[in-house]
Amino acid sequence: MDAPTPPPPGPPPANNHHHHQSHLPSPSTSSNRTIMKPRQWTEPEQRRLLLAIIEAANTRPHWPSVSALMGGDYNITSLRRQFSKLRKESTPTTAAPAAAAAAAT
Repeated sequence: MDAPTPPPPGPPPANNHHHHQSHLPSPSTSSNRTIMKPRQWTEPEQRRLLLAIIEAANTRPHWPSVSALMGGDYNITSLRRQFSKLRKESTPTTAAPAAAAAAAT
């Protein structure tokens, strides 16, 4: 029995690419995927999201800038207190003391 002839040197024939793509699901066969509905966010979840983003940024608020962004009618002490209150209401009780300390600085 003769040994099979090795393929010629160089790039593989263009037809080989089609063979690899045949393993991908066609749009008609992927109809069994679950389509997720957009999440309906509650107000407490939205508040927690904003606070989590602020926390993840690992930065302290620049209160004069916050006041300016809010229209300039808020004093810094009032902003700090409200921020601290929001964090206390939105974080687990074990994190509340640390949140209050961070907001007060």
